[in-house]
Amino acid sequence: LEQLLFRASAIQRLDSGFWPRPTMHAIEACGTTGDADAALEGDVSESTTLIFRHLPRKYSKHDVIFALERFVPRTAFNFVHVPWDRYSTHNMGFAFVNFVDVQTAQAVLASMQGSTWPGDLRNCPMRIMHAHVQGLTANLLKYVDSVQEPDNSHCPVIFRNGLRVPFRMALQQARREKAQSISARSLGHALRGPVVP
Repeated sequence: LEQLLFRASAIQRLDSGFWPRPTMHAIEACGTTGDADAALEGDVSESTTLIFRHLPRKYSKHDVIFALERFVPRTAFNFVHVPWDRYSTHNMGFAFVNFVDVQTAQAVLASMQGSTWPGDLRNCPMRIMHAHVQGLTANLLKYVDSVQEPDNSHCPVIFRNGLRVPFRMALQQARREKAQSISARSLGHALRGPVVP
């Protein structure tokens, strides 16, 4: 009930201009004319991981968390990753966020789409889409596979029930869950036996 009330008040804040909507000039300057509708294409009915585009280049993962907490409580998401350009001092312009359930992800997608990031002087609208990689475990494993050595300053932030979890501990849990999933699938194949034509 508390989360529903929080969401309702967040939507009310959105409608009252708490999250400013960009002007047409800002949309054209960001090169996103027509892109907002394209972001909603595809089936997001089972999606919990969203990608937030047009992130201010100086934003850190902590800035993204702060922005999200203006809309949903910290217990509503469990993974925040802002990919960083290793050759500069800027992020790559987007962030991945995994929400704890489909309903929250859909509410965020519907309500924050086209809003601007707090403190963003460019006034560029957010473009939010469902990510190709879905879920906490899959995103953690994808991150580890994509880097040679996890960088503590730019690795994803993981939460469990609103409390931050050390990255290595979350990674160990993700690896256990993947191993259990593979074992369960293998057992299922073994129980079905060979397929006879």
